[in-house]
Amino acid sequence: MTGTRARILTKFVEWAISNPKGIYWLSGMAGTGKTSIALTLCRMLRNEPAVFFGGGFFCSRSSGVIAQTDVRRILPTLARLMAGNSPEFAEALAVELDKADRIASKSVREQIGPLLRQPLSALSVSSCPIVFVIDALDELRNEGELAQLLELIMGFKCATPVKFILTSRPEMHIRRTPITNLEHNSILKLHTIDPVEVQYDIRRYISVTLAEVAKEATWYSSTDIDALVAVSNSLSSLQQQP
Repeated sequence: MTGTRARILTKFVEWAISNPKGIYWLSGMAGTGKTSIALTLCRMLRNEPAVFFGGGFFCSRSSGVIAQTDVRRILPTLARLMAGNSPEFAEALAVELDKADRIASKSVREQIGPLLRQPLSALSVSSCPIVFVIDALDELRNEGELAQLLELIMGFKCATPVKFILTSRPEMHIRRTPITNLEHNSILKLHTIDPVEVQYDIRRYISVTLAEVAKEATWYSSTDIDALVAVSNSLSSLQQQP
């Protein structure tokens, strides 16, 4: 909802513009709003002139789309989206695809060069960072190949500055990867956010939603909203980091 998570979103955009680190990991338990943040962030980055938004990939088991749980679909999707946003990248990617055979079915280690590193390195050098978003890593099926992808992303280097914003639950198989290295990555754990900020967002959501679905209603008061905020806030506080 507009007006909520404002400080978090601003923090991510500022990081994308000026922070030298190439990875930002947003960690949070189920239902804490990671995907909503990622979706809004994609829209904000697309409209931010100080960065170039390359594209986003949203993993999901509940969608029923097998590709959204397949690690090997991430890099081809990001490359396709980037090509749609940059004719220069599209031209360089076409050259790489002419050399590669059935690249979408290959391992992520074989994909990352022709799909991202080489085409990005062929771009005109710019100080404007290229940003990719990958949401809900914990929804992917192949844990071993996910670990390999994270290792490749951590070590990703090319002439143009490239950044990745990643979101996931703090699952053990993800926390065992270099994603938790604060020396090289930025990390935001949703359960550590100031409770006052969380309470503000909850209040705004409840107030706006009630105003929309119950226009001119007299059956609820500000006291009722306070009670709902208190109950919702106590539920959110149960979301603890393992």
